[in-house]
Amino acid sequence: MDVLCLPGLEMAARLAHLQPQSPDAALALDLLRGWDGRLPPQSIGGAVYEVFLVQLAQAILQPRLGPDFMHRVLGLGPHPILIPVTEFQGYWPATAVRLLTNPASGWLPAGPARDALLENCLAQTTAVLRQTLGPQPQDWQWGRLHQITFAHALGRVPLLARLFNQGPRAIGGDATTIAQASYRPDAPLRQQRHWRLLSPRGRLRRSRRRMGHARPRPIRPTRQPPLRRPHHPLAVRRLLGDSLDGGGDNGRFPPHPHPHPAPVTLSAAKHPPTPSVMLSARSIPPRPPSC
Repeated sequence: MDVLCLPGLEMAARLAHLQPQSPDAALALDLLRGWDGRLPPQSIGGAVYEVFLVQLAQAILQPRLGPDFMHRVLGLGPHPILIPVTEFQGYWPATAVRLLTNPASGWLPAGPARDALLENCLAQTTAVLRQTLGPQPQDWQWGRLHQITFAHALGRVPLLARLFNQGPRAIGGDATTIAQASYRPDAPLRQQRHWRLLSPRGRLRRSRRRMGHARPRPIRPTRQPPLRRPHHPLAVRRLLGDSLDGGGDNGRFPPHPHPHPAPVTLSAAKHPPTPSVMLSARSIPPRPPSC
């Protein structure tokens, strides 16, 4: 699955000119400069970028909007189960890039005060990662923050949770990648119970119906058995692929144990073409008259 984050690359380019004096800010900036823009579970620069987005929102939006309305602007829905997110969810990374590109927006101070605000956000990013994941930067992996739990109906009972629930599992991507794996705006850190996987597939289905398209159906290739138990470990493994444990090639599906047979080519010598028979109008017998 594609986990390339284009807003993340643009954000790192907008911060490259900074020369922070704080060691924590310099460490976060160095990790961003060496980041390739991808968000697999083992990405360190991806974790720095995602935590920096949270710190930047708290520095820019929270003083003017307050924490509650800030979460609404970032996409938090009115109900945690019925409407967990709104259409605003996932727009903050691109909006933050535009704010950094346009100094006259009014949301950021101008001149050295702007660089000081960004440096403070970078220092806070390092402090949060160090407090949450430990003092060593090699432990600051995106999969340790970005996790998903496949909860079973019986898993709500505390004694049965470890038996029926699958997870938490590390997963890559975010709201801006093709591999959609976002989180609630009010729970962006690991000290919450777990990150929640949110995908805009419902919006896609509604838009297809409005445009008159047929309802999308799952496509199952030949000899691929259906997943009859969605909470079975095999189902989780096939869904997340190699990104299940934060390794491998970024969430590719593992090869099926029964691959498709190779196509058989029939030679022309063994199977000559069948001669075509051309019938003229005279060779067709007349139809007998009906009684």
